Amino acid sequence: MVRIICITGMPLAGKTLAASFAKEKGISVISMGDKVREIMKGDASKFIFEIREKYGKDAIARYIAEEIRKLNKDVIVEGIRNMEEVEYFRKIGEVSLIAIHASPATRYKRALNRKREDDPSDYTSFKARDERELALGLGNVIALADYMVVNEGNEEELKNSFMSIIDRILNA
Repeated sequence: MVRIICITGMPLAGKTLAASFAKEKGISVISMGDKVREIMKGDASKFIFEIREKYGKDAIARYIAEEIRKLNKDVIVEGIRNMEEVEYFRKIGEVSLIAIHASPATRYKRALNRKREDDPSDYTSFKARDERELALGLGNVIALADYMVVNEGNEEELKNSFMSIIDRILNA
């Protein structure tokens, strides 16, 4: 049975950066957000909510499950937003859930620096985005994670903390 390492966290907590460290080590990474942006060709923030409402909270997990099956090896899925996605992945593999945490102040600074198309440009928009994410069930996923990485330091600290957990999971 393949191991599926799911990464969750609030926007700009460091999920993508953490996943990139695993990718450098040759571990396959699937980004749920990238898959949705591929389909939508741009800003997918509204679409993510609409598709989950219309087709179920695990719709995006079901969409990428075929890719996981084709890989047929351990994989990291970055961008888990609700427990329904986690439960779906448990049907097709052995799941470990890692939450990446950073404070709202740290994440807002990152939003201003990153300037991705769908990043909020003011604090009101930032808070509204957090509330939308929490409404999807993201807080429950973070609370129920098997592992927690606090990302308030530099990249090297994140890499060391995250990869230590990855090594523990893969060598168990």
